[in-house]
Amino acid sequence: MNALNITDTHQAEDVSNRQRKFWSRQFDQHPTHAQRVFDFAFGIGLPLLCVGIDPFVFNNFDRSDGGLLEPFQLFAYLVIGSEVVMLALWLTVGRWCGKWRSALMAR
Repeated sequence: MNALNITDTHQAEDVSNRQRKFWSRQFDQHPTHAQRVFDFAFGIGLPLLCVGIDPFVFNNFDRSDGGLLEPFQLFAYLVIGSEVVMLALWLTVGRWCGKWRSALMAR
């Protein structure tokens, strides 16, 4: 494949991005594949995982008493859920919104 000068698009993107400095890649208009994976994993997956395996903040292990912040459980779940939905929208359709992108951004 190298003799024909054919490269994978992700491989060519990674090589060109490695040559640029870290901060210029972070604030570039077009995020890399690794940045998208990181955003999905730590912005959507990790909050849902934390809520799912919550040991003592909103629930207690033995379920006899509530967790430390049980009175705020509904509010917290609503905030976490809306954050996950908005981030998922931003990451999936944000780049196609053009000048309407700012309507999705929280200021």
